[in-house]
Amino acid sequence: MRIESNLQALNAFSMRQAVTADNIANASTDGFRSREVVLETGPQDQGVQVADIRRRQESQAMDELRREQALNAETHGAQEPAAPSDTDLVRESVTMMENQRAYEANAAAIRAQDEMTGTFIDEMV
Repeated sequence: MRIESNLQALNAFSMRQAVTADNIANASTDGFRSREVVLETGPQDQGVQVADIRRRQESQAMDELRREQALNAETHGAQEPAAPSDTDLVRESVTMMENQRAYEANAAAIRAQDEMTGTFIDEMV
């Protein structure tokens, strides 16, 4: 594995962590819809990279609540408050732990490659 693959993974998991942090920061913001980072295999089947950042699929309950609010607003001519955030703090916490472990593993791989390169150069000199 090349060091570029590990660096690419660090970037991907950093982006995933930033999106997760944004979801958590907006957990109490009415109408907020959480996002997720979709990862894919990197070029030449090496490493991982960000494929997409998209809104999470809403639950049926959230869809129903939004439909009811829209219908209520039409019927009564008043604007109902926005639906609560769909952020699941348990899911986001687990995602943060996954990101941390993936980041640590890739950083360790970079350190190991650096040490092996240093040892090889020392032996050549």
